[in-house]
Amino acid sequence: MSHISKDEVILAFLRAEYESNRFGSKISKMLIDLDRDKSLLFDANLKDNSENIDRRKIMSESRGYPDRSLFHGFPRDVIWEVEDLTLDQLSKLYVIKQGKWIHWTNETRMSREVLTYMSKTALLDAELDNISGIVDRIKNGESFPPVILVGTARDHLVILEGHMRIISYLVVADGSITVKAYIGMSPSMGKWHWY
Repeated sequence: MSHISKDEVILAFLRAEYESNRFGSKISKMLIDLDRDKSLLFDANLKDNSENIDRRKIMSESRGYPDRSLFHGFPRDVIWEVEDLTLDQLSKLYVIKQGKWIHWTNETRMSREVLTYMSKTALLDAELDNISGIVDRIKNGESFPPVILVGTARDHLVILEGHMRIISYLVVADGSITVKAYIGMSPSMGKWHWY
Protein backbone atom coordinates (compact mmCIF):
# COMPACT_ATOMS: atom_id res chain seq x y z
CA MET A 1 0.00 0.00 0.00
CA SER A 2 1.12 3.51 -0.70
CA HIS A 3 -0.10 6.81 0.67
CA ILE A 4 -2.02 9.27 -1.49
CA SER A 5 -3.16 12.84 -0.99
CA LYS A 6 -6.70 14.02 -0.30
CA ASP A 7 -6.51 15.87 -3.63
CA GLU A 8 -6.06 12.52 -5.42
CA VAL A 9 -9.13 11.22 -3.59
CA ILE A 10 -11.18 14.29 -4.50
CA LEU A 11 -10.16 13.89 -8.15
CA ALA A 12 -11.22 10.22 -8.20
CA PHE A 13 -14.50 11.10 -6.49
CA LEU A 14 -15.33 13.81 -9.04
CA ARG A 15 -14.30 11.66 -12.02
CA ALA A 16 -16.69 8.94 -10.87
CA GLU A 17 -19.56 11.31 -10.18
CA TYR A 18 -19.09 13.18 -13.45
CA GLU A 19 -20.38 9.99 -15.12
CA SER A 20 -23.29 9.72 -12.64
CA ASN A 21 -26.90 10.36 -13.66
CA ARG A 22 -27.49 11.98 -10.28
CA PHE A 23 -24.46 14.27 -10.00
CA GLY A 24 -22.91 14.63 -13.46
CA SER A 25 -24.99 17.59 -14.62
CA LYS A 26 -24.33 19.49 -11.39
CA ILE A 27 -20.58 18.95 -11.74
CA SER A 28 -20.70 20.02 -15.40
CA LYS A 29 -22.51 23.23 -14.43
CA MET A 30 -19.95 23.98 -11.72
CA LEU A 31 -17.10 23.48 -14.21
CA ILE A 32 -18.73 26.12 -16.42
CA ASP A 33 -19.26 28.45 -13.43
CA LEU A 34 -15.54 28.16 -12.65
CA ASP A 35 -14.67 28.81 -16.32
CA ARG A 36 -13.23 25.31 -16.54
CA ASP A 37 -13.97 22.26 -18.67
CA LYS A 38 -13.78 18.53 -18.02
CA SER A 39 -10.00 18.60 -18.47
CA LEU A 40 -9.95 19.72 -14.80
CA LEU A 41 -11.02 16.13 -14.07
CA PHE A 42 -9.65 14.08 -16.95
CA ASP A 43 -6.38 15.85 -17.74
CA ALA A 44 -5.68 16.91 -14.18
CA ASN A 45 -2.44 18.27 -12.78
CA LEU A 46 -2.38 17.46 -9.08
CA LYS A 47 0.66 19.73 -8.66
CA ASP A 48 -1.37 22.76 -9.80
CA ASN A 49 -2.75 24.37 -6.63
CA SER A 50 -5.39 26.39 -8.52
CA GLU A 51 -6.76 23.17 -10.03
CA ASN A 52 -6.87 21.50 -6.61
CA ILE A 53 -8.68 24.52 -5.16
CA ASP A 54 -11.29 24.42 -7.93
CA ARG A 55 -11.84 20.67 -7.49
CA ARG A 56 -12.34 21.26 -3.74
CA LYS A 57 -14.90 23.98 -4.57
CA ILE A 58 -16.80 21.54 -6.77
CA MET A 59 -16.71 18.88 -4.02
CA SER A 60 -17.98 21.45 -1.54
CA GLU A 61 -20.89 22.51 -3.76
CA SER A 62 -21.85 19.05 -4.99
CA ARG A 63 -21.30 16.93 -1.86
CA GLY A 64 -20.63 19.24 1.09
CA TYR A 65 -16.90 18.58 1.39
CA PRO A 66 -15.26 18.88 3.91
CA ASP A 67 -17.89 19.01 6.67
CA ARG A 68 -21.49 19.21 5.37
CA SER A 69 -24.02 16.89 3.75
CA LEU A 70 -22.27 13.66 2.73
CA PHE A 71 -19.24 14.75 4.77
CA HIS A 72 -21.14 15.72 7.94
CA GLY A 73 -18.91 14.72 10.86
CA PHE A 74 -16.13 13.51 8.54
CA PRO A 75 -12.80 13.57 10.41
CA ARG A 76 -9.95 15.88 9.36
CA ASP A 77 -7.19 13.42 10.28
CA VAL A 78 -7.80 10.84 7.55
CA ILE A 79 -4.75 9.01 6.20
CA TRP A 80 -5.34 7.87 2.59
CA GLU A 81 -3.82 4.78 0.98
CA VAL A 82 -4.33 2.92 -2.29
CA GLU A 83 -4.85 -0.84 -2.48
CA ASP A 84 -6.16 -3.40 -4.97
CA LEU A 85 -9.09 -5.38 -3.54
CA THR A 86 -10.28 -8.86 -4.45
CA LEU A 87 -13.88 -9.87 -5.04
CA ASP A 88 -13.92 -11.49 -1.59
CA GLN A 89 -12.80 -8.23 0.02
CA LEU A 90 -15.47 -6.29 -1.91
CA SER A 91 -18.16 -8.63 -0.60
CA LYS A 92 -17.21 -7.77 2.99
CA LEU A 93 -17.56 -4.00 2.65
CA TYR A 94 -20.29 -2.09 4.42
CA VAL A 95 -22.65 0.23 2.58
CA ILE A 96 -23.28 3.77 3.75
CA LYS A 97 -25.71 4.22 6.65
CA GLN A 98 -28.59 5.50 4.53
CA GLY A 99 -32.20 4.29 4.27
CA LYS A 100 -32.20 2.74 0.81
CA TRP A 101 -28.88 0.95 1.33
CA ILE A 102 -29.97 -0.33 4.73
CA HIS A 103 -33.16 -1.65 3.07
CA TRP A 104 -31.33 -3.24 0.13
CA THR A 105 -29.02 -5.12 2.56
CA ASN A 106 -31.79 -6.37 4.87
CA GLU A 107 -30.36 -4.08 7.56
CA THR A 108 -26.96 -5.84 7.61
CA ARG A 109 -25.23 -3.09 5.59
CA MET A 110 -23.07 -5.83 3.98
CA SER A 111 -22.47 -5.13 0.29
CA ARG A 112 -23.01 -8.78 -0.71
CA GLU A 113 -26.57 -8.67 0.67
CA VAL A 114 -27.64 -6.34 -2.16
CA LEU A 115 -27.29 -9.37 -4.47
CA THR A 116 -29.78 -11.28 -2.31
CA TYR A 117 -32.19 -8.35 -2.47
CA MET A 118 -31.81 -8.17 -6.26
CA SER A 119 -32.45 -11.90 -6.69
CA LYS A 120 -35.68 -11.75 -4.67
CA THR A 121 -37.15 -8.55 -6.10
CA ALA A 122 -39.04 -8.65 -9.38
CA LEU A 123 -39.14 -4.87 -9.80
CA LEU A 124 -35.82 -3.28 -8.93
CA ASP A 125 -35.58 0.24 -7.66
CA ALA A 126 -34.67 2.48 -10.60
CA GLU A 127 -31.25 3.16 -9.09
CA LEU A 128 -30.38 -0.53 -8.80
CA ASP A 129 -31.60 -1.02 -12.34
CA ASN A 130 -28.53 0.99 -13.48
CA ILE A 131 -26.32 -1.89 -12.39
CA SER A 132 -26.93 -3.87 -15.60
CA GLY A 133 -25.27 -1.12 -17.66
CA ILE A 134 -22.24 -1.03 -15.35
CA VAL A 135 -22.03 -4.85 -15.45
CA ASP A 136 -21.90 -4.73 -19.27
CA ARG A 137 -19.14 -2.13 -19.14
CA ILE A 138 -17.11 -4.28 -16.71
CA LYS A 139 -17.55 -7.35 -18.94
CA ASN A 140 -16.31 -5.28 -21.89
CA GLY A 141 -13.11 -4.50 -19.97
CA GLU A 142 -13.84 -0.86 -19.22
CA SER A 143 -11.88 0.62 -16.32
CA PHE A 144 -13.38 2.90 -13.69
CA PRO A 145 -12.06 5.37 -11.12
CA PRO A 146 -11.04 3.82 -7.80
CA VAL A 147 -13.77 3.14 -5.27
CA ILE A 148 -13.43 5.15 -2.07
CA LEU A 149 -13.69 3.46 1.33
CA VAL A 150 -13.28 4.67 4.90
CA GLY A 151 -12.93 3.11 8.31
CA THR A 152 -11.39 2.96 11.73
CA ALA A 153 -10.02 -0.53 11.06
CA ARG A 154 -9.52 -2.76 8.01
CA ASP A 155 -12.25 -5.18 9.14
CA HIS A 156 -14.98 -2.50 8.97
CA LEU A 157 -14.63 -0.48 5.78
CA VAL A 158 -17.60 1.60 4.63
CA ILE A 159 -18.15 2.63 1.03
CA LEU A 160 -17.96 6.42 0.65
CA GLU A 161 -18.10 6.44 -3.15
CA GLY A 162 -18.60 3.58 -5.61
CA HIS A 163 -21.58 1.60 -4.29
CA MET A 164 -22.98 0.80 -7.75
CA ARG A 165 -19.60 -0.20 -9.16
CA ILE A 166 -18.88 -2.48 -6.20
CA ILE A 167 -22.26 -4.20 -6.49
CA SER A 168 -21.69 -4.53 -10.25
CA TYR A 169 -18.31 -6.22 -9.69
CA LEU A 170 -20.04 -8.64 -7.30
CA VAL A 171 -22.68 -9.39 -9.96
CA VAL A 172 -19.99 -10.09 -12.56
CA ALA A 173 -18.37 -12.46 -10.02
CA ASP A 174 -15.09 -12.76 -11.92
CA GLY A 175 -12.56 -13.84 -9.32
CA SER A 176 -9.65 -12.64 -11.46
CA ILE A 177 -10.75 -9.01 -11.16
CA THR A 178 -9.09 -6.71 -8.68
CA VAL A 179 -10.51 -3.27 -7.97
CA LYS A 180 -8.41 -0.25 -7.10
CA ALA A 181 -9.56 1.35 -3.85
CA TYR A 182 -8.62 4.54 -2.06
CA ILE A 183 -8.93 3.77 1.64
CA GLY A 184 -9.16 6.48 4.26
CA MET A 185 -8.41 5.53 7.86
CA SER A 186 -9.04 7.57 11.00
CA PRO A 187 -9.62 6.64 14.64
CA SER A 188 -12.41 9.27 14.55
CA MET A 189 -14.25 7.84 11.52
CA GLY A 190 -17.02 6.53 13.80
CA LYS A 191 -18.11 10.17 14.23
CA TRP A 192 -18.90 10.47 10.52
CA HIS A 193 -22.68 10.72 10.21
CA TRP A 194 -22.93 7.97 7.58
CA TYR A 195 -20.48 5.50 9.18
